[in-house]
Amino acid sequence: MSKFELLPRAWYSSDYRVMRDGAQLTCLKFQSGPERSVSTIAGEAYLARKEKWNSPNFFLYRDRTQLAKAAKPNWFSQTISFEHHNRPYTLKPRWSEFTLVSLSAEVGSIMKPELFSRAAVAKLPDDFSLPLSIFTIWLVLLMWKRNNDSAAAG
Repeated sequence: MSKFELLPRAWYSSDYRVMRDGAQLTCLKFQSGPERSVSTIAGEAYLARKEKWNSPNFFLYRDRTQLAKAAKPNWFSQTISFEHHNRPYTLKPRWSEFTLVSLSAEVGSIMKPELFSRAAVAKLPDDFSLPLSIFTIWLVLLMWKRNNDSAAAG
């Protein structure tokens, strides 16, 4: 199991530093406007984005090559599904945590260990590539960002 620390860049920022063993791997920079984020991993630029405003699909790209696709089953759900090596995975929300489930078994999680903290910890399968792990983390951060934005608007 690979463990990542997710630290907000500042108290007011939506951007997160992704750390492992005390070293920064990348920074997920949420861009204004459409739901998208750019990160650099080992010198390569990656783009995570929603397909379009009314689509349930999310994609990860390196250059113009699609590396991963995830989808929400419906507009109101925060559950997100994707495949990796022909194996289905589902991110399921549970309080301040998302569990990663595959074939009815919990195989990972992304959670906020402290109730009022924005920092989080991700535990993801070792067979996930670093870009896929970062994409999985981005999906959860995006759901949390949506929740925060809608709470602030209300």
